[in-house]
Amino acid sequence: MTKAPMRRPAKGPRVAIAQIEPILGDVGANLEKHRDAVARAVDEQVDLLVFPELSLTGYRLKDTVPDVAVRSGGEVFEELAAMSEQTSLVVGLVAETDAHKFYNSAAYFEAGKLLAVHHKAYLPTYGMFDEQRYFAHGDKIRAFDTEHGRTGMLICEDMLHPSAVMIATLDGAAVVIAPSASPVKGVLSDEGSDAPAADGDDADPTDSQLDGDSPVDANGRSWEAYNRVTARSFGIFVVYANRVGVEDGQTFWGGSEIIAPDGSTLAKAAYYEPDFISATLPHDALRSRRIQAPVMRDENVDLTINELCRIRDRSEPARPSFGRDDRGGDDRRGRDFGRGGDDRRGRDFGRGGDDRRGRDFGRGGDDRRGRDFGRGGDDRGGRDFGRGRDDRSDHRFSSNDRGGPPRDDRRDERRDERRDDTPQRDAPTRGRPDRRAQKPRPVGRGPRRRDDTDGS
Repeated sequence: MTKAPMRRPAKGPRVAIAQIEPILGDVGANLEKHRDAVARAVDEQVDLLVFPELSLTGYRLKDTVPDVAVRSGGEVFEELAAMSEQTSLVVGLVAETDAHKFYNSAAYFEAGKLLAVHHKAYLPTYGMFDEQRYFAHGDKIRAFDTEHGRTGMLICEDMLHPSAVMIATLDGAAVVIAPSASPVKGVLSDEGSDAPAADGDDADPTDSQLDGDSPVDANGRSWEAYNRVTARSFGIFVVYANRVGVEDGQTFWGGSEIIAPDGSTLAKAAYYEPDFISATLPHDALRSRRIQAPVMRDENVDLTINELCRIRDRSEPARPSFGRDDRGGDDRRGRDFGRGGDDRRGRDFGRGGDDRRGRDFGRGGDDRRGRDFGRGGDDRGGRDFGRGRDDRSDHRFSSNDRGGPPRDDRRDERRDERRDDTPQRDAPTRGRPDRRAQKPRPVGRGPRRRDDTDGS
């Protein structure tokens, strides 16, 4: 009987997520939840414990933000730092600065001290979200060294901006931690998530939820797909820590997860219920993915910086062109819409240069097809579009015709003849009424008789 090959345990830090249900505005009660989760993490020999976004305060704070804010060096910070002597912590909280600005923040505690703080840079203000009204924007995205490897932190909406993930990864992050407070949006589905489960004997038992045992809404599906694409594209571990519960009528779907650099699921939490998950982040997985797809190795940082500076410094915002360059650049389809350069398809839309197809749209030069659209010169096709000269095609586009349809010149001639036959009457004498104008002569009658007059 052949023995199965022995597998050595994966080498790497063990990371856990405490998927909790914070109590809105009650820092003391939420701090107790953190103590319980830390005690469990210590029992399970976890190296790093991650909590959701605003885990210490709840999410729908609105104008109570200043009431629940904490400052570095305060009692809450000191207690969280003390907890980190047993295991590293990432906690979501409202941070207040000396300038009395309030940030939606994630704090990383390790070895009894505050190691790093990330202030949320992208504050959603659409739909149910109104963060810009109560929080200040963060202005930094930095990776930092920890006992468990170089790490970056992005809070919920930050994660949805690929540029933010790229900055953290280019700064050396092998792990991106994403505390989140993602609500339910869309219709619930009984099919579960489209996210793939981990393969092999190392698959976490909670991955069975991905096969349809638990429903997840459209927003949850989107996050699960995005986390896997992000992990694979940048070759990083993604630690996505979402919350559960109901606040102000809004439900949070949970489903926290730990994703490997190849997009496989290392651990998956329950939907809509508090949970505690953990997984080891194997160093070999990171190495294998970056050998297989060295995208970040080949990233041209100078190219990215130069182009971003060009976009930032231009005077007008960019407009979607759908494949055309509105600023006069060369268009791959062969059109030049900008400054009148040569067009590969033979059109010149700019300054009236010669057109390979025989049109001159500019300054009225000779047109190879026989049209002059410019200054009213003679048109080989018999049309004069300029100053009202004779039209060989019997169309008249003169100044008398203000945008209406073309008139027949022969009809105009007959009308002019009738006008010439009509006797011209003298202008009425000033101060006396023109009786002839008051009673005009009927059209089509014979010579006027005396009794047709008014006695004058």
